[in-house]
Amino acid sequence: MTLIHDDAQNILGLNVIGKSIAEGDKCPDLEWSKLNALTNKLLGWDYKTSMESFYVSKNSRTKTIKLKLLKEKFENTQERSLKDGWDPAQIRYTSAAYLLFILGTKVFPDASGNRVSANHLQYLDPLEEVCNYSWGIVVMAHLMTEMRRASKAITNQFVGNFTLLPVWAYEHFPTLFTNYKFLKITPLSEPEAPRAKGYEFNNIPKPGNNRRLTDMRLALDAMTAKEVVFDPYKEARENHQILRYPNIAFYNGPLFHPKGYIMADPRRVMRQLGYKQLPRFHTASIGRYTVDHSQSFSTKLKLKVEYTPIPEPTHWREREPLRLVDISNWELAENGDEVHPDYMFNYLQESHPFVVRPDDVKVPPQKNPPAPTPTEAPPTMAALEKTVGLL
Repeated sequence: MTLIHDDAQNILGLNVIGKSIAEGDKCPDLEWSKLNALTNKLLGWDYKTSMESFYVSKNSRTKTIKLKLLKEKFENTQERSLKDGWDPAQIRYTSAAYLLFILGTKVFPDASGNRVSANHLQYLDPLEEVCNYSWGIVVMAHLMTEMRRASKAITNQFVGNFTLLPVWAYEHFPTLFTNYKFLKITPLSEPEAPRAKGYEFNNIPKPGNNRRLTDMRLALDAMTAKEVVFDPYKEARENHQILRYPNIAFYNGPLFHPKGYIMADPRRVMRQLGYKQLPRFHTASIGRYTVDHSQSFSTKLKLKVEYTPIPEPTHWREREPLRLVDISNWELAENGDEVHPDYMFNYLQESHPFVVRPDDVKVPPQKNPPAPTPTEAPPTMAALEKTVGLL
């Protein structure tokens, strides 16, 4: 299981059918002159204010803007406007500042927690086209890339939209959170409202409780497929309360974000799309992308996966019908957990179904793993007791 477009659309209520963010990424690292021009156009700052915003110290500057500075420059705009009159230009500047703040705190949060990349200004120019991007796809792709980074041995933090991730877990694994004292769940009165509105944290768990993490891992191992809600949006979709877009759901190709892309392959998540899960070799579609092992690698800090052909923004734009999988032999699921008889046999050739690995279970060999890092097994119970973490 993984995050899919349905989750970004229904949990966050964000658009998933717009254009790729890569089409607005005119340059991954804008020149200072271009950044100054954008801050002047979008925020109304003169050259001096613009340059001062980039300095993190007297002698060091970065292509980032302090979130605190954005608030100081644009807070109380409504009160000032009511007093001094509405200035159309100031309204636009404030709108752009607010959107940049959202990009830096909710969409692409910075690891520092107090700055936003000035390169994101290019996504706001022109301001009228901001709504045309597929922001739901961008949020999901960015978060999944960060989760990939977080899986590495020496990574101790990651950033992303931390509304999408926990609500995804609550929606798909509800039995894990029964009587969960940190969480308050309120049924939504409007089925089409973002699912995230129904979840509220009452308080924050105290750090250092290793047992809670261990218990959660053991609970995951004890869970059966009957307890998993593979398609939590099925009822609302059948009642025509929410929409699914086939040219998004069955798209096989890259999903871009500012730092790269992830690869979407609906054949891996058939149950989440409402179909019986088949082994990939039983589906009618041929693979449109193959892993380029010569360019892929894994270290304790980073995992890089590259594909052939090289993903391009046009692949998303021209996805229909060129990059949609063939679902002609897919079977609709009744209970949601149905699989082909050969599925588990095929799965066990490549992985194992344990979070906490029993001592007598070995990791099966993987075919063509990203070289040169060898496959490492999940921890045994003895090793797990020594870990430190917080769920």
